[in-house]
Amino acid sequence: MTATSQNLDLTAGDTMVLAVTVADGESAVDLSNVATIAWVLKRGPHGPPLLAKSIDAGIEIIDAAAGQIEITFEPADTAAFASGPYFHGVVLIDAGGAVSTVMTGIITISPKVIPV
Repeated sequence: MTATSQNLDLTAGDTMVLAVTVADGESAVDLSNVATIAWVLKRGPHGPPLLAKSIDAGIEIIDAAAGQIEITFEPADTAAFASGPYFHGVVLIDAGGAVSTVMTGIITISPKVIPV
């Protein structure tokens, strides 16, 4: 089951950790047999990926049995992004090759007001 409208705000160039629990209805999905977890950010729903994360490259499985992952954004990931809405989503691919979209939404990026 896809969790839609997973919307959030992010200031360009900030560090952020997005905690996600992958669930099928009310039950957490066991991630033990997942071959791939991918997250992408696009300017539009059909545009090319502007930023991508995967296991050991920005996505960490925190508790496989409880379906818990964290997606980490580093300052360099979004520092050069223009302000505005971006589409994002998480996809799982299991060991058998089945693909499941588990989360979609919009990230609104705001400009950094105080430069570092």
